[in-house]
Amino acid sequence: MARKKKNQNPPRTETYRHPTAEALLRPDVGTQAQFRKKKPHAIYR
Repeated sequence: MARKKKNQNPPRTETYRHPTAEALLRPDVGTQAQFRKKKPHAIYR
């Protein structure tokens, strides 16, 4: 069976921009603590 020809020019896609999207609450890279604070040892008795 013959192979199908590849589409030479695939349809162009545009990036979608949401009109109300804002990324203001995202902290800058490196401002958050890298490791969590360790909890004190549990006392069972």
